[in-house]
Amino acid sequence: MVQWIFALTPDAGAAQTVKGVIGAVPVPATPKDAVGGTYVVEASYVDKGSSHIAPLTGHASITLRHRLVEAESAAVIHGSQVLGGGSASGRQFVGAINHHHHLKFTGINLRNVGAVTCRVASAGQGGKIEFRAGKPDGELLATVETKVTGGWETWLEHKSPITDPGEPVDLFIVFVNPGKSGLMNLDWVRFEPRE
Repeated sequence: MVQWIFALTPDAGAAQTVKGVIGAVPVPATPKDAVGGTYVVEASYVDKGSSHIAPLTGHASITLRHRLVEAESAAVIHGSQVLGGGSASGRQFVGAINHHHHLKFTGINLRNVGAVTCRVASAGQGGKIEFRAGKPDGELLATVETKVTGGWETWLEHKSPITDPGEPVDLFIVFVNPGKSGLMNLDWVRFEPRE
C-alpha cells in the first residue's frame, strides 16, 4: 500500500500549497499547444495571538491570466452563444452575435497593455467591437473595426490601441452595428504588451 501511495504522481491541475513569508511559487510548465488559461494566487496569514488578543488574520487573492483569452471563457456571455468550430482555437468560439450583445471579463488589469487584437470571422454584417470599463455603456477603452471575411470560420486578426483606466476593471466587450444581426464570430482576444 505504501509503495502504491509513493508511486502516485501529483495532479498538475491541483492547488499547490507553499508555506512561508518569502519565496517563489512554482508554476507548472505550459504545453506548447496550450492557449489561454489562468492562475489564481491566494495568500493568507494567521498569527498566534496572545492570551488577551485574538489571532490577526489576513487574506488576499490575485488572478493571473494569459495574454490570449478565449472568448468563450468570459464570466458572462450576454445574447450570443458558445459554438463549436474546427478551425477555432480550443475548437470553440462565441457566435450568433447581434448588435449590443456583450461579454464580461472580471478583474482585468490593463497596466502595461498597449493594444488589443481580436480574432474574428464574419460572413454576415461585420461591425465594431468596443472594450468598455465597468459596464456595457461604461468608459470606452478601445474600438476594434471588423470586416466581413467571407466565411463564418475565415478568421482575421484586427488590432487597436487600448487605454489603461488605471486600475483593474470588469472589461465588457460590446458588439456594435446598430439594427443588425449576424455580425461576426469571436475566437479570442489578445492583450498586447505596451511598446
